[in-house]
Amino acid sequence: MLKKIFLLVLTAMIILAFLLAICSSNALANSKYTPFLNGDPDYIHCAAHLGISYYVVRDSVEIESYTPAGTIISVDLLHVEVKGQSPPFEVHEEPIITRTETVYYLFDQENEKMYYLDNDEWRFLQPGVSSWAHGRKYVYAGDVVFYLIYGEGFYLSEDQFEDIDN
Repeated sequence: MLKKIFLLVLTAMIILAFLLAICSSNALANSKYTPFLNGDPDYIHCAAHLGISYYVVRDSVEIESYTPAGTIISVDLLHVEVKGQSPPFEVHEEPIITRTETVYYLFDQENEKMYYLDNDEWRFLQPGVSSWAHGRKYVYAGDVVFYLIYGEGFYLSEDQFEDIDN
């Protein structure tokens, strides 16, 4: 009996954690962050996790090629340290950039699938399912990249991009 109660409570906690993650994970719609790094529209906020805020560098977005599998687009993604561990989160006056990475995306529009290049292998980015360990920041950044090129979201709806102008 005690084991059943423990499993029931554990299951409820997991479901609650999952729902909280879904509700708070979309940084594009999250009012705790400003849409641009220090007001500069070239650095577009796309995600945040564990004290790091991620920004797509608008001027770095480049169509690499059109292939039978889809369009390959590259972008620079900045990892920026934020102040504090609770809202409102703020970027330091002088941003502390902990990393800059170039990310390659494959957008398969025919099958409505997004991939990113990881160690020379294309990895599928499934909306709403990818964990942080499996590339959730890449889903959000990829949607921003797609919006900048095509003026529409790939997985996300257009209203998620109302702060971003082409």
